[in-house]
Amino acid sequence: VKSYRKVKAAGHAEQVLEDLKALQTA
Repeated sequence: VKSYRKVKAAGHAEQVLEDLKALQTA
């Protein structure tokens, strides 16, 4: 379960970074 949470958190962090980049370019 811990590893699954880590992967999920990493994926969420990546999505947040992408959203921030989109906001900056917008």
